[in-house]
Amino acid sequence: MIAVSHRIEALWEELSRPLRAFFARAGHAEEAEDLLQECFLRVVRGIDDVQDDDRLAAWVQRIARNLVVDAHRRGRRPGEPVEELAAEYHAEDLNRVVGGWIADRIHGLPERYREAVRLYELEGVAQRAIAERLGLSLPAVKSRVQRGRSLLRSDLLACCSFEFDRTGGVVDVRRRADPDCDC
Repeated sequence: MIAVSHRIEALWEELSRPLRAFFARAGHAEEAEDLLQECFLRVVRGIDDVQDDDRLAAWVQRIARNLVVDAHRRGRRPGEPVEELAAEYHAEDLNRVVGGWIADRIHGLPERYREAVRLYELEGVAQRAIAERLGLSLPAVKSRVQRGRSLLRSDLLACCSFEFDRTGGVVDVRRRADPDCDC
């Protein structure tokens, strides 16, 4: 226990100031202290799983990046430029941010498509199971999922342009001129 608390204390001394600055640069200055506390709560819970002290700092920084992504998912600040997201995050984090936008926009789909797309995209339910759950035919569910996904795509592309890597991961996001874009 003493060794664990010494590791945490050393991490706090080394990383608390840079992490606080990272949270502020990421657009969460007013939440920086809360995010820092949450970050170290997660460190305390999981530090026993990290055996290599050389990787502790990178592990803590990954926790911090995930917290920022979660904070962005809860609601981006009005006027915050989307372009900064690509510079601030690694590709895996950008995928999470854009995934959060998709989850939010599913709730804005017409009712006809919303539940089928939500079950398929967010909960990973098979289309056959969705058909049974909603009392629809399998072709009807396939059509609703396809049409709903098409509406989501159109909605996102009207707001932002995306650049993808060869595996389909998001590597860059740029806001279009639309002032109503709420990404």
